[in-house]
Amino acid sequence: MFGCTRRSVRLAVGVVWVSLGIFASLPVANAKTVSYQFMVEDWVVDFLRPTVALKRWPAERVTPFKIPDENRKAAILVNGMYPGPTVYANVNDTVEINVFNLLISEGISIHWHGIHPIQHPWADGAIGVSQAPIDPGNNFTYRFKAWPPGTHYWHSHMDGMQSAKGLRGPFIVRDQPTSDPKTSPNPKTNPNPKPNARPKVKHDDGASASASARSGKEGPEAVFPSQTSGSGSTGTTLGGISYDDERIMVLADEWRDPAVCLKLEGAMAGNDVCSDIEYASINGQVAWGDLQEFDSWKYPYPLIDVEVGKCYRIRIIMMASNAENYIVRFAGHNATLVSLDGVDVKPLRITAINMHIGERADVVICATQDPGYYPIELTYDYACTLTPGNFIPPGFHPVSSCRFYGFLHYVNQPEWLYGPPNSPKGTGGGRWPKETSGVEFDLTNQGDWNKTSPVQVMPEPVEPDVRYVISLGMLGPTYNKPTDRPLTKGRLYMDIDGRRWSWKKPSTPLLHTKGGLTCPESVQDVPVLNIPEDAENVEIVINNLSPAAHNIHMHGMLFQVINIANFQWCSVNATACFVMPGFLNPCPPEDRAYGDTNHTQGIQALYWGCKYNAKKDKHTQNLHAPLRKDSFQVWQRSWAVIRFRANRPGVWQFHCHMEQHIPLGMVMALNIKPSKQKKIPKHIGVPTEGSCPIWSDANTTLNERLRSLEAARSSILSLERENERLRSKIKQCKLEL
Repeated sequence: MFGCTRRSVRLAVGVVWVSLGIFASLPVANAKTVSYQFMVEDWVVDFLRPTVALKRWPAERVTPFKIPDENRKAAILVNGMYPGPTVYANVNDTVEINVFNLLISEGISIHWHGIHPIQHPWADGAIGVSQAPIDPGNNFTYRFKAWPPGTHYWHSHMDGMQSAKGLRGPFIVRDQPTSDPKTSPNPKTNPNPKPNARPKVKHDDGASASASARSGKEGPEAVFPSQTSGSGSTGTTLGGISYDDERIMVLADEWRDPAVCLKLEGAMAGNDVCSDIEYASINGQVAWGDLQEFDSWKYPYPLIDVEVGKCYRIRIIMMASNAENYIVRFAGHNATLVSLDGVDVKPLRITAINMHIGERADVVICATQDPGYYPIELTYDYACTLTPGNFIPPGFHPVSSCRFYGFLHYVNQPEWLYGPPNSPKGTGGGRWPKETSGVEFDLTNQGDWNKTSPVQVMPEPVEPDVRYVISLGMLGPTYNKPTDRPLTKGRLYMDIDGRRWSWKKPSTPLLHTKGGLTCPESVQDVPVLNIPEDAENVEIVINNLSPAAHNIHMHGMLFQVINIANFQWCSVNATACFVMPGFLNPCPPEDRAYGDTNHTQGIQALYWGCKYNAKKDKHTQNLHAPLRKDSFQVWQRSWAVIRFRANRPGVWQFHCHMEQHIPLGMVMALNIKPSKQKKIPKHIGVPTEGSCPIWSDANTTLNERLRSLEAARSSILSLERENERLRSKIKQCKLEL
């Protein structure tokens, strides 16, 4: 049985509907406890705009009966909203989120992407690592510190499908409060507005947020310090760049039936069943492609509202499930990059930014142009070669579009001579936008990693304490026949060289057994990397031995990217690289490697990569001022080198964030300082499962486990004696008959 709280869930529970936080206007003399309730339920929605309710007919929200058959989606929503409620907190506030599972048949968990719960590692929300699922009809309260500051998000962490069904939303941690109520988030452009929504706020005794930040209470053990300049409140200055207000811009892809499109293998191993992308979205509303036909009156473009003369911090969150990236451009408006994955960077004027799954970026733009509707373009460049008119490689489906659009909308203007757009072309001043200045920022290019650096630089030593080589690839044989069992062939892996295990969920969550050290039978064939206790600085070389790029995310920590490959023969413009067999490999022979040396024929001839070679590649590393990230993309057939500080006791998941790659096994876990891992409080009822006890449970000593085993043996013996008695009785009855 799971150990979560066994209170029955009643619909009469008073729900705190969460969207627009009030504590942005409260003073922060003390850190606070901010409470939310998440009611997770099955919904039927129109997948083109699940909960966007526009006032005018025919764009208002309708009941499932009135939704066109081809648009009905079985969704999973929190508090009936998509994207889900935005969590707002000030840095070092205690956040309490009580998650009620009202689903009919699915367990759930929630991960706080970008949040580092180093004081409460059991609240990380990773299934099989920090917890077991919250069963239907049960609830569990996640409690952790809001740290580090920045733009983050939350999402389901079960099988990758629930997030695509709607179980995701923004999480904003501000470094400084605002005393001006006018600068609290604007409901008109918040991705999940709910009138009169407020979190519960209560004071913690004597816990000063600023003092905690200065003393490092979240830690001296913190790997990297938070940035006092940044991730701050509205109406402030960040890195010398002033802004008046904030906007959240959630980027995603939308699927009517993600359980079909994203879970099972497609024609080419590792691919999804459906097209790479069907629809893009901004703030839960479909952002129509330039080649897609649509009814702009019923399904209008999504808008980001701005006012003339104001500057805005746009918090961009890439929450997509399968679309690997969007290159984002704001027509007619110069943009200044100020933060990446919650880490403030030296301001950089940009004309475009490439956002990969799991990444966040904050940019500042000013609404100083002629009023109108200005295009916001999202380009999924990888998919542009799959649009109509192009050669579609075997194993791929064509896509309907690769460029998608929303609009910056100047509000409170007389729109007599222009109106909302019905094509990617802007209207009003947006019809003829001025040229922007700056550089394109795309971290798939080696040189772009040096275009900016963190505000607070953390130089790396020449050598780490320990170094690992991790490969990303696929194990044969591959899915081939329609009778092959799903998810059993063509398994993906993310593991150290020489082992290369595909992920499987341990029988008991890893944190509950110190990564399996207290119960080895629970982690058989589970790819756990035990970091030496005396190692502080860890280097991981990641070799991608596959024809697909992978978006990598690390839980609980930031890492610094000190080196990446620069293969001109394998870029988004070198499309032959995607289907290049191993015998045409342009990589030097000593650097070549297959994903599975036992399977190198047929489709698996495409699964190879060009490995990192320290002798040749070390000279390009950046140890002086590397960027800090928790998510980034490793390009196909390529490599990257990262460093992190292994001083956060816990078990932290490290995985590819593409949804269909998660159930296929591209996941591993890092076990850090097990001797210093905190005891898991029994009273909070962290969901657990399996035969292994939680190591810190005082009532589950070794002697008690032995007594339990002895009791089980006694029960078995008793049952055997009863069976023998029944067999004798049956034999006697037969003789009598």
